Amino acid sequence: MTERLADHAPVGIRCLTPLYKFSSDVPELAISEGIRISRYDRHDSTDQVDEVAGSYLQICDPDYLLWHDPILSGDVSVEEVSRLIKEKKSAELTEALLASTAKLLRAFRLFKPGRLLAGETFIVYKADADEVGNWSTLSIGRTSTSSIDYRRIASRATSYELTSIELPFLLAFRETVQHSLRFADSVPTLSLALNLYSAENGEELNAVSTVTALEALLTKKEETEGLTYRLSMRTANLLGRDAEARKQIFLEIKSFYNLRSKLVHGAPLDGKLLNQLNELDSFRETLRRVLLSAIALLSEEKNSANLPDLLDELAFDDDKRRQVQERAARFFHIINAEQPPEILLKSKLN
Repeated sequence: MTERLADHAPVGIRCLTPLYKFSSDVPELAISEGIRISRYDRHDSTDQVDEVAGSYLQICDPDYLLWHDPILSGDVSVEEVSRLIKEKKSAELTEALLASTAKLLRAFRLFKPGRLLAGETFIVYKADADEVGNWSTLSIGRTSTSSIDYRRIASRATSYELTSIELPFLLAFRETVQHSLRFADSVPTLSLALNLYSAENGEELNAVSTVTALEALLTKKEETEGLTYRLSMRTANLLGRDAEARKQIFLEIKSFYNLRSKLVHGAPLDGKLLNQLNELDSFRETLRRVLLSAIALLSEEKNSANLPDLLDELAFDDDKRRQVQERAARFFHIINAEQPPEILLKSKLN
């Protein structure tokens, strides 16, 4: 199937990704040129797909479908796609298209709390995107580290919601953060943490991977002792705006680190730890804020090894802590219909 991809013109190609436990206030979110999310209905005659993609979607009907045109959205250049098609480099073309959708999903996940559950991504094609007929599948790949458990997904509540009023803020956020995300793949610890945050492998493994992501970002490889204290204190210094907030963050990280230790050593969980496992979404939100903070700081520092030392210094200097927190919060956003998103984000940058 992949071999066919390089035989087609660059226009009319889409990356189609099913989204599960996704909700919105409208049946279609027109996010920008080349990016839309539409409610899925297998009986709808619009945007019908061929048997390859259709059979997959019917395993468990997704709530919505993400339609991504990497060329029209500007995520992949038409020159690059045309070159790869001309040179018959199907594998490289597939990788480039899937990577662009993976980065888009990453931006969605960082934008707001929640778990964006995405299935396989299908590269589909029409000679003319407006023509009547099915989208034909050219290639299939993974753009997410989410593992969809179809037996459990039917019983889960909505895990990610994106409403129409949020779209201007999403666009402003993506435009602002994507420049800093370009260097993520060159920072192994940040790349690992982003992948772990995006993973969906069941509650216990998610708890382990969330703590591991924090550890990758905020500890040094030569540190082997006192990791619980170091990680808890550094996270508190990074996110805590006052003494009480820092104390609560410190206790949260320490508690989840203990849970991670119990899980990896196969120890039985008592009632307290089981309750804590049920609060994993709150802990993942802490990780999301740490990720955004680390992206902001590392885009300036250009050296991930300096981050733990920088956070240790904040424990002794309140003024520096405020300065670092202001820099770290540059990608945090507030949804406020009375104020344009570009003004809100600009205020965070200044």
